[in-house]
Amino acid sequence: MHFTKIQDNISVDTIIDEISMFPSFDSQICIQGVKENDDPLFGIGVGGGKNSWERKQNHNYKSTDFKYTLFHHCDYLNELIKKYNMTYTRLMKLKSKTCLSHHKDKTKRLHIPLVTNEHCWLVVNKKIYHAEADGSYYIVDTTKMHTAINASYEDRLHIVGNVQ
Repeated sequence: MHFTKIQDNISVDTIIDEISMFPSFDSQICIQGVKENDDPLFGIGVGGGKNSWERKQNHNYKSTDFKYTLFHHCDYLNELIKKYNMTYTRLMKLKSKTCLSHHKDKTKRLHIPLVTNEHCWLVVNKKIYHAEADGSYYIVDTTKMHTAINASYEDRLHIVGNVQ
C-alpha cells in the first residue's frame, strides 16, 4: 500500500499553537537536527533530480542522524515524534498553486496534515490521494515516484518525518 491513513487523536490545534513561534521559513524547516548543530535550516537540501537524496547538501549526515530536538517548547509535537519513531522531521509548507518535483526518497514518510483542503493531493505511483487534517496521520511510501500538489489559494502545511 502506498498511502495508509491511521486514525488517531492528534491535536492539530496544539501543534499549530506550538509551531506558531517558529522562525519564518520559505518551504520547510527542520524540527529535528543533528548533534551539536541547532540550525533548523541545516538539513534542507537544494536542487536534485528525480531522486531527492541527490539534493546537494552541505554535510555528510544521514537522515537518521537528524534525531535531536530543535524546538524544546514543542512538548506535544516532540512527544509525537518520539511516539512514531520519526527522524529528519520537518514542517513543510506547500505554497498555493504549486507542486513538488516528481521524485522518490530512500525511506517512507509519516505525514501529519495541519492545514489542507480538498484541492491538495499527494500523487504516488500515478495514484491521487488526499490527506485530511482530522487528527489522523498517514504513512506514505515515498520510495515510489511521488509528488505533492496544492491547487488551492491557501498554503498547505504538514509535519513530515522519515519512518522505517
